[in-house]
Amino acid sequence: MNPKAKFKPRADTSTLRQMLDDGWKARYLANVESKQAEVGETISQHLESLYPVADMAILRRYGCVRDLKDATIHVYNPETERWDQWFSIALPRTVETPNGYQTISCGGPRWSRNPGRGVNPETKAKMIAASEWEKFCSDQDKKEREQLPESLEPFFLMLVKERNQYKRDYRDCVGWPAKYRQERGKYPTWGEIVAEFSVLAGAE
Repeated sequence: MNPKAKFKPRADTSTLRQMLDDGWKARYLANVESKQAEVGETISQHLESLYPVADMAILRRYGCVRDLKDATIHVYNPETERWDQWFSIALPRTVETPNGYQTISCGGPRWSRNPGRGVNPETKAKMIAASEWEKFCSDQDKKEREQLPESLEPFFLMLVKERNQYKRDYRDCVGWPAKYRQERGKYPTWGEIVAEFSVLAGAE
């Protein structure tokens, strides 16, 4: 793309969208590939600790084992305070899991470290009275043990932040040429667009 060429909304909007997609894909792959082997190995070891080979050998006799080559990671999004992000990570080797296995989680509050376990005092009192508190704590502990190690949280948090930034960039970038024209009476050049949104440089 000629950096001195003027942006043409009808002809170039789809090109701008494609460049943004390509730029972010390149950036995402660079972030993932640089740590792919380390992250994939840690995930494999964690899954193998949850589902020992001896146990899977018994389940395999009854056709109840799934051979996993990629792990789907369910990640907590601090920006929305929800579990609304998923990422697929290739594993360095096939890992055996039960048929019912779907995803494994990463991030989020570790409620077992909170004296109230994330429950308000009134609810906690009711659960204690109903002899439900110990089971609740046990289930919560088990769920946290099954989560990916905390050492992987910075990696997946980085991916979440990158994805959130992509969504903002996509909205802002596509609308920026029209905003530029409103302010200056003309559309920007491609060079000016790339200067404003550096991720586009990766798509050139």
